[in-house]
Amino acid sequence: MTHSICPISSFKKEGNRAPSSSILLPQETVVEEKKTYILDCTVAGFYPESVQVFWKNAIAGIHSADVDNSEYLYKSSIWKDNGTFSGSSSFILFPVLEDNRTIYQCVNHKSPLIPLQNRTTLTVTELSSATVWMIVAFILLVILVIWLCFFIWEHCRKVAPDLSPLPATEYLKHQELKTFHFVIWHYRPKPLMLKCFLKTNTLSEEELLIRWTTQAMEREENLESMQLMETQSKFTLSAVVSGLKHNFFGISGSLTLVSDLAAFSEADLFLQVEHSSLKTPSRRKIHLKVIAQPKLKKIQCSSDHLQPGECVTLACRIHFFFPRDVRVSWYKEDRLILEGIETSEAAETLENGLLCSCISKLEFFPQMEDFGRTFICQAEVERGVSLWRGTGSCRHWVNHHQMFLQKHSMILKVPSTLIKRK
Repeated sequence: MTHSICPISSFKKEGNRAPSSSILLPQETVVEEKKTYILDCTVAGFYPESVQVFWKNAIAGIHSADVDNSEYLYKSSIWKDNGTFSGSSSFILFPVLEDNRTIYQCVNHKSPLIPLQNRTTLTVTELSSATVWMIVAFILLVILVIWLCFFIWEHCRKVAPDLSPLPATEYLKHQELKTFHFVIWHYRPKPLMLKCFLKTNTLSEEELLIRWTTQAMEREENLESMQLMETQSKFTLSAVVSGLKHNFFGISGSLTLVSDLAAFSEADLFLQVEHSSLKTPSRRKIHLKVIAQPKLKKIQCSSDHLQPGECVTLACRIHFFFPRDVRVSWYKEDRLILEGIETSEAAETLENGLLCSCISKLEFFPQMEDFGRTFICQAEVERGVSLWRGTGSCRHWVNHHQMFLQKHSMILKVPSTLIKRK
């Protein structure tokens, strides 16, 4: 591009007359559409320092107009060795095809009598295919970088394990096996530790029963599905680790125990998960209560030959139950008997000092319609509200023993004297 230099007047140091000044601006400026371009106008050789520079634009055949001041910037003047100043003004363009052949003027109002100006004609060309492809390639590169960042973040960030809920309270039968199932789902990375604690009513601190880690299975050939079992006393922890999508892992496990009143009658069982994504371990608690199902001996009758109107006592020994609170009921067929029942206070058995026994008696005067009827003694140990199944009713373990009054032993024999009178 060529430049045009427009002289004004000769420079004289005496007085305050304008020096020999010039404006440097290309006669034609070629730019591509929709690309930012900075148009520079240099003013040189003026004195004194104060100077005004502004821009005008016009289309051929149309009157020119001032450009908004917000679109250009004047840089400060610089002192030259020859005693003059120089400065520049920058104008930012973002042209479109409609701006083609627009004329931009740089005007220096150093002297109101002799304004100094120069102009450039804007030639706007369409975007070249190479430029379009560069823009497309840049956009695709940005999208790729964003996707890679998201992919790395999604596959490498730590995700806290989610431990499934466990029953809040569970009633266990004495010396029977009980298994609790749990699931740990959708966590990352793989290393994880499980701990099982027990706090009984006789211990002030929690006792660590089992410690289980996923690192213990790294020697396994199949890392996608691995199983390890840890056993401590009457507690057994079994778990299977499975590999999921996106580098996630899941664990399905079970905790099995054998309840024994000799160990505890009431305790809190804790299952704790430790993982690098957790600030504090995640844990679940199960409140355990051990009860023993009552056992009933055969009902004994006070007389082998029943007579109408004669007082009869039925006795049933109830033993091997826990806790002491036991509810005893007597039935005639399916009808509840409310009177004549006496149950002794529960006492610990000699065979097992932890279990209890008692005797329940039913006194009644049998009538003719009672012969051939079935009398039932039923003992129940309260189990409490079952939160695990979501019901509000009480559940019991029930055991009963039936006594059938045989007809031949319960038929009232009528005296022979009464038969002769008839």
